[in-house]
Amino acid sequence: MRQLPVEGAEVTVVYLGVTEPAVIAAVEDDGRTLDVETLAGERLRFRLNATGWFVTADRSARLQLSVPG
Repeated sequence: MRQLPVEGAEVTVVYLGVTEPAVIAAVEDDGRTLDVETLAGERLRFRLNATGWFVTADRSARLQLSVPG
């Protein structure tokens, strides 16, 4: 079962060929929308899509949730 995203959780933003560490800044819409802040200070919004990935509106990036250890 997938872990629910929570504010403050570490995540990875996955672009076409690059990854960037980030932190979940806000969880909205019963967990279907996430605002994420990268270490560079950029704020991105991700929405859960039908395939189960969190992606940006323009689909230029997806989110990889950290797996609990």
